[in-house]
Amino acid sequence: MLKPRSLVIVVCLWLLIAVTASAWEGHEIITAISLQEIEGLDVILEKTEYTYDDIDQSEYNPEFKIKYIYQDKEYITALDVLIGYSSEPDWGLDTNLELSKWQSLTGGSQGYRHQRYATLWGLVTIGVAPERAQHFYDLALLAYEQGDYYWAYRFLARSLHYLQDMGQPLHALPLPLPQIAFRHKFNIEETTVVASNVHFNLEAFVAHQMREEYDYYTLVLGGDYYDEIEDVNKAAIELNNQVREKAGHQYVLVTMIWPDVLKDEPVTIDHSIKLEHYDRKSMFRLFDIIDETLEETARYSRGLIIKFLEDTGQL
Repeated sequence: MLKPRSLVIVVCLWLLIAVTASAWEGHEIITAISLQEIEGLDVILEKTEYTYDDIDQSEYNPEFKIKYIYQDKEYITALDVLIGYSSEPDWGLDTNLELSKWQSLTGGSQGYRHQRYATLWGLVTIGVAPERAQHFYDLALLAYEQGDYYWAYRFLARSLHYLQDMGQPLHALPLPLPQIAFRHKFNIEETTVVASNVHFNLEAFVAHQMREEYDYYTLVLGGDYYDEIEDVNKAAIELNNQVREKAGHQYVLVTMIWPDVLKDEPVTIDHSIKLEHYDRKSMFRLFDIIDETLEETARYSRGLIIKFLEDTGQL
C-alpha cells in the first residue's frame, strides 16, 4: 500500500497529464438524436441580441464573439437552437483565461471548465463543468422569465454542452494510475503525449462512427426514456461518476486496438480503415463502452430538457 506522501505524489502526477479536449466532438449529433422525441421543441423563436453582460458576471475569453448561425433559414425552432449551439462552449468561450491556480492541471481554462477529475475517493476534484451546466441552466430560466425565448434556449444549449461533457469517461479520469506507474514509469512528458494521443484519437473515432453509422446511433442515442433531474449540478456530477468507472478499461482498449498511440510523439489514427483490420474482441468491448456512455449521456440530455420544460410551465 502506498504511504500518504507517496499517494499525494502519484495523484499530482496523474493530474499533471490531464489534457484539454472538447469531450464529445459530436455534440450536435448527440443533441439532435437524443432530443428528437421530445414534444414542444418545434416552437419558432425570434432571434434577439445578447443583453446579459450585466447579469452574467462570469469571466469569458475577451476574444470570443457572439455568432449567429442559421442566417439563411426563414425561421428557427427551439430544437434548431439546441442542436446548433450545443457546441458553442467549444468555440473559444472558455479559452485564454486565468480562473484557478489549478487550471494548469486540466490543460488550461478550457479544460478546467469542461472537465471534472476526482481522486482520493472524491476528496480531491479538479474542474467545474457541473457548475457551468448549472450556471447556464439558471440563465436559461432567467431569460425565459423575461420573455427572451431565443436566449433561453441558447443558454440551455450551453448548459447541455457541459452536462454532455460529463458523459465522456476521459473527462473523469485522464489516465489510469497503474499506467503512469508501470508502463510509463512516472515519465510525465511521455504520459502527457500518450494521454493526449488516446484522448484525441478516441474522440475522432467516436465522431467518425456517429457520422458514418448515423442510423445505428439513432438507436443508441434515441428514445424517450430519461434520467429525472432535480439539480443540474448534482446530475452532472452523478453522470461524471458513473462513466468514470469505465475510463480505465476504455483507455487500455484504445491502446490495444491502436498501439501507435503509445508512442512518445503526437499520433493521428486513420479512422477510415475498415474495422475488420483490428482486433475483433477488443473493438467489440470498446464499442460496448462507447455505446453505454453515449446512452447515459443521451438519457441525461433528455432529462435536462424535460426539467427545463417543466420548470418553465411548458409541460
